[in-house]
Amino acid sequence: ADERPGTHETMASCTPTAAREQYCLTAGDLKGLEKPYTQAQVEALAVAKYGSVENVAAEAARRAEDRASKKRKREADKASAGAERDQARVLHMSVLRSLLEARAFPPGVVAWLLETPEAVTWARRKTFNPEPTQMRAAAAVVVEQLIKFQAEAETRRTDLLQTIRQRLVAAERQSLNEAWISQQVMIQLPPNEPAGLCVRLQPRMIEPNGCFINGFVKNKQGGPGPLEATRKAVTGDVITNVNGIGGTWQNVMMALNMAHQRAGG
Repeated sequence: ADERPGTHETMASCTPTAAREQYCLTAGDLKGLEKPYTQAQVEALAVAKYGSVENVAAEAARRAEDRASKKRKREADKASAGAERDQARVLHMSVLRSLLEARAFPPGVVAWLLETPEAVTWARRKTFNPEPTQMRAAAAVVVEQLIKFQAEAETRRTDLLQTIRQRLVAAERQSLNEAWISQQVMIQLPPNEPAGLCVRLQPRMIEPNGCFINGFVKNKQGGPGPLEATRKAVTGDVITNVNGIGGTWQNVMMALNMAHQRAGG
């Protein structure tokens, strides 16, 4: 409240916001008043516009209810839109799940793929097409991407397990002070021998790299194969080089196949 100089009369002030909300006046209505507005001036202006104090109060109540009604509608629309998005997300996820399960993935893999950012983002997309064929076609694109992720993850898992095995074996060998002895074995592959060296091999990807001899098989006559017959190789040995080709188990296997073919096997 302001106090007039030389008197004890007080005047209650009224802010522009109160004039608009409490007395339902517009900026145009207030143009004729000098600032600062007094409450008495604003109230008199409102009564002149609406006819009475009661009409001003009724208009204020009507506007307040209108604002409240609009707010309730916005909140209801927001809740409805949220429910529709949740329904669409559940439906999208179910479509992705059915397509992944059709690829015979284990349940654990399916659950993991559905939690990837790509799957979650697609399931939460705003666009929603209830037409089943179009929806499944769009989901199939995402599924192909998820399948690539799974293949890549499986490759990484295999590589990781192989690395762990190699390190474990290397640590065990180091503790045993294991030493390998290298020797050359000259072998004449017999012609038309289906089994070649007549050995069972498996890859060895740690030093020494090559093909691990997992056992021997008999030749077509029922006797020992050419490598076993030399009595210089036993189960557990590693073939590291064939005719100067070695370094990896793939190279050794390729060289063995080439030698087998040249012998007419």
